[in-house]
Amino acid sequence: MLLNNGKTKNTKKRTVSRQVPCFSLETMLLALNQTHVDYFSLDVEGFELDVLKTIPFDKVGVEHYDVYMSFRIYLIK
Repeated sequence: MLLNNGKTKNTKKRTVSRQVPCFSLETMLLALNQTHVDYFSLDVEGFELDVLKTIPFDKVGVEHYDVYMSFRIYLIK
């Protein structure tokens, strides 16, 4: 864990950086030998469309979605 290299002006507000492993939904489902999700909830503070674009919907079936979308202008190509 890195604490802003120990250089913080206000000790009550520290910046904490952590490295964590990250896996795609497809990778996790393959590891579990699953291709179907009953309920999928997503709230990533404005990056929902970016996450949804990474899901291979031709390989993963999702029954119900709950996607919180905060306001952000998207340019879809």
